Amino acid sequence: MTAEKLYRSVAAGDLVLFSVLAVPGLGGLVFDWVLRLNTMMGLGGAAQATAALLLFLHLMGLMGAALAYLRLRIGASTDGVRATVCVKLAAAALFALFVWHGAPAVLVVFGAIDLAQAVTILALHSRQRRLS
Repeated sequence: MTAEKLYRSVAAGDLVLFSVLAVPGLGGLVFDWVLRLNTMMGLGGAAQATAALLLFLHLMGLMGAALAYLRLRIGASTDGVRATVCVKLAAAALFALFVWHGAPAVLVVFGAIDLAQAVTILALHSRQRRLS
């Protein structure tokens, strides 16, 4: 897979995920699903779907969808890759921080996915630049 294809796939996936989180009601259903998954897996941590938390989730969805759309528009330029890697690393760190403070432990999986995407995009982009 080329760096450009991976970059676009990750940005498109983020756009879909964050668009779902941005939709009132639908974002709450996804949140409930994640909580149930955490319970089914017997992992620690807990959260309640309060109105403030759901509002934060929807706002995060709106901002994440806008950023993913911009990343798709920019393409896999050096600036686009830097922005994506920074966003993915920040997201992984936030997931870890949330779990550290008692959020559902299943969020570590999402953080690990973001971390793996950041490392893979950076590695493919760097390799492609060296070969060019």
